[in-house]
Amino acid sequence: MVLKRSRKKNIIKNLLSILFTAVIISLLILAGPVRAISVNLDIEDIDISTETEKEFTLKVNYNDGETPHISQIDLKFNNEVTCQVNNDIVSGCNFLEFKNKEVSGFSPGFGYGYGYGYGYGYGYGYGSTFTTSGSVTYTFLIKTPLLPSSFIGNEIDIEAVITNNNQLITESESITITQSQANIDEILVDEAYNALTTKRVLNGNPSLDKIVSNVYLPENLKSLESVSISWESNNTNVVSLNGSVTRNSVDKDVKLTSTIKKGLSEKTKVFEVTVKKTIPPAVVDNTTGKIDVTNPDEDIVIDQSNVNNLKEIEINDDGEKPVVLNLMSLVTVNKTLNLSTNKLTLTRNTGSVTYSVEIPLGTIIQGNDDWNGLITLPTVKENSGKNVTNGNAELVIEVGSENVMLTFDKSVKITLPNQAGKNAGYIFNEAFNEITACSASELADPNSIVSEGDCYTTSGADMIVWTKHFTEFVSYTPTSSSPSSGGSTSSAGISSGGSSNIYSPNPPQEIEEEIIEEQPVIPEEAPIAETPQQEEQKGFFNALTGAVIGGIGSVKEFLPVAAGILIIGGFLGLYYRNKKIEEQKRKEEIEKMMKKE
Repeated sequence: MVLKRSRKKNIIKNLLSILFTAVIISLLILAGPVRAISVNLDIEDIDISTETEKEFTLKVNYNDGETPHISQIDLKFNNEVTCQVNNDIVSGCNFLEFKNKEVSGFSPGFGYGYGYGYGYGYGYGYGSTFTTSGSVTYTFLIKTPLLPSSFIGNEIDIEAVITNNNQLITESESITITQSQANIDEILVDEAYNALTTKRVLNGNPSLDKIVSNVYLPENLKSLESVSISWESNNTNVVSLNGSVTRNSVDKDVKLTSTIKKGLSEKTKVFEVTVKKTIPPAVVDNTTGKIDVTNPDEDIVIDQSNVNNLKEIEINDDGEKPVVLNLMSLVTVNKTLNLSTNKLTLTRNTGSVTYSVEIPLGTIIQGNDDWNGLITLPTVKENSGKNVTNGNAELVIEVGSENVMLTFDKSVKITLPNQAGKNAGYIFNEAFNEITACSASELADPNSIVSEGDCYTTSGADMIVWTKHFTEFVSYTPTSSSPSSGGSTSSAGISSGGSSNIYSPNPPQEIEEEIIEEQPVIPEEAPIAETPQQEEQKGFFNALTGAVIGGIGSVKEFLPVAAGILIIGGFLGLYYRNKKIEEQKRKEEIEKMMKKE
């Protein structure tokens, strides 16, 4: 009778134990899986005075069977600005740039137990799941000159929201944005303000009131990259924010406003332009292949309708008014133009002298990224104020554009009348460069001049410049002996000796030689391959594998799981202790009964 009551009591205890265990396991199943996808945002503080770019990473970690399928990333800055990333393209903000994306991992592994390994199939199986895990790391660049002024001097909260298979995963980080050298930054803004000249914006157009092709609206200037320039146009249909110009049937006035900014230092500069109406292509004489310019106030439009017959363009005036050849429709996306049909001669007849430029047949013209297809015909410029090293300017002729780099694969012949016996040079971006006299081999074959190079010689009373680039050309009289001309002039008026000058958009700078000490190469240790271990775990403990490993993904989320495991462990210990005591009592009762018998 006593044994029967004891067994009944044990059955009740066992039922309660099983019920309690089932409740705990159910709670763990409902709470998981824990952090199967996690995000790490790694970014540091920014000082806009010393940093023009700031790189940061966004790492998305995947565990156990989660499929990497990111459809969108939202990066929220103080909930003021949201940058959206779709297909590695950033939109919604101008200061963020996508750099690269790196995918790693996603190799088979064992024992992660996320998702469906918590307790299903209790009592059978081994608890090992063949799964994949890995990460996707995005690298971004913050263009610090473009950051909003409201960010400077404040702590900025950055929240990353990742959309993966319609699941939202978030991560936040805070940084401080400072401006440690505000006084210096103000000086840099002043420099950029002064450097953003009308000539730069014109981009080869004759004047502000005569815009016939694209203008130059830069986001920053060379050597002043830390200063940002943003633009506004009161008529983007005529002049867009990237400088593209669309001509109409009538002239259009457009106001362009630049905001020059670094941190909290800011200035504005306004350019009011007139975009000229559309005009038809110039008329070419089919017999002579010549265009006689009768209205130098208009650009000379060359397109597919007249280029094949074109051989010469002649202007008869005083030579001082800028006249441009508009080849915009013929320029390729790579900014090249091939004169494949005829030799082209450009002449400017002032009545007393004639300036000429001869471009050989088959010459390829190469412009820089901002070339708008304009070439200024020979134009006489003021020689006063020109910074000529060791000399006084006698004649300044602009061909092409002073600020737009145009180069040729064949040498172009420029004739400067009545300038024999003088020295030659050119000016680009306000920097003077000396041109050396032609060597005998260069005179024999002008195309042998080095790429972007030039040289000069004389022919009777005229100076001849052979060049593979266009810009402002200068004849000048030396004020002192200079080591420049290279070679001497023969009795026939032909110079020999010397070497070609190489076209340099910027004056050369001395570079200090840096001594680099060789470091011994230390071989990298080969990575140790990790072999997944499959540990057999039977029964009840197998059902807990997924919950335990899943919970480790996050300390905060692991706490309730750990508490549950401790409770279960304590309960199991108490259960087996009571069971052992009951077995001992039952054994003692059996021994007593046997003694009585």
